[in-house]
Amino acid sequence: MVTAEVRIFGTVISTYTRIVQITCEEAGLSHETVPTPAHSPQNRHPFGKVPVVEFDGLELIESVSITQYLDNAHSSGALQPRDPAARAVMDRWIAKRLNKRCPICPAHWHFWMPKSQRMAPGQQAVSTWQISSSTAFSAASS
Repeated sequence: MVTAEVRIFGTVISTYTRIVQITCEEAGLSHETVPTPAHSPQNRHPFGKVPVVEFDGLELIESVSITQYLDNAHSSGALQPRDPAARAVMDRWIAKRLNKRCPICPAHWHFWMPKSQRMAPGQQAVSTWQISSSTAFSAASS
């Protein structure tokens, strides 16, 4: 068993980051959470999501695959049902939850996430350009 620390890159308000933290605790793995906003340039997730995990020389994305790897590789699968039928039921509930967005999420993003983190990267670039352009135009007209 590897005793290296799990490095979790994510935000403290992310349910998915918290799921990975709880899995580490339950599996007895030490972990460090590196604050990384979803749409920051430091985030290495190809779809701009969190968390991203570094562990065992791997860079893992998507909370389900991360938690299953941590459990299977370091906890002998103790956090998941051993019976294949029970595991299939677990997988079904996970798939249902992942395929249905929580209706409160947009409200959550509006009140708790900075505007720059709520925007898609392209929108953020346009917003930044608009701010710098308006500053440049107002300076030029003075």
